[in-house]
Amino acid sequence: MSTSIFTPTKNTWLHRAVPLELHGSDVDAYFGTLAAGADVYRMLVQWDISDLAGQVVMGATLRFNILSHGDNNVNNYYIYRMTRDYTESEACWTNYAAAAAWTTPGGDFTATGAVTVAIPHVDGILTIPSAATLVALVQDAITTRAGIFSIMLRRVTEAASDVWLQVASNDETNDQPILEVTTLGNPKTRPYNLRPCIYRPRRMRSSGYSQ
Repeated sequence: MSTSIFTPTKNTWLHRAVPLELHGSDVDAYFGTLAAGADVYRMLVQWDISDLAGQVVMGATLRFNILSHGDNNVNNYYIYRMTRDYTESEACWTNYAAAAAWTTPGGDFTATGAVTVAIPHVDGILTIPSAATLVALVQDAITTRAGIFSIMLRRVTEAASDVWLQVASNDETNDQPILEVTTLGNPKTRPYNLRPCIYRPRRMRSSGYSQ
């Protein structure tokens, strides 16, 4: 078996309270909910794993660096497959590209094959372990979608409460989201110039996104 590590080709986050706000170049991203204004954040991440064409996926894990969080509980989140591509610099709650609206505001996705993950709200490196549903999504990307693994992270119940995570984005030099895929055989993988994913605590920016 062989293990390959990938960093995102793009990611952004969507903010319901400010539906035209753009976040494609932010070094941080958010997903979850706020009590104030019943606000909602959703994170979009995409990886190109086309180097694994023809491979059988045996395992898949995701890693994120949690920088800050809402409550201190373990909370449930969904990982959905995106059904529409988007322009990183132009995507927002309303649009997937400039003046081009999502079918449904907040991003187009399918709940079929969704991964449900319980995430402890603790700052530091979060590893989402391999599971059959996550492996199936990655295999689907290889087999059906030309190697484009494109997902949304959102809270299971988007109710008004302070349940959110702030994580490093692909624009953060050292702590980008990581997709690790284990396959049968020896795939031809591109050389990735990766630095280790090391927890680097950082105070939440005073941006007005949450209180």
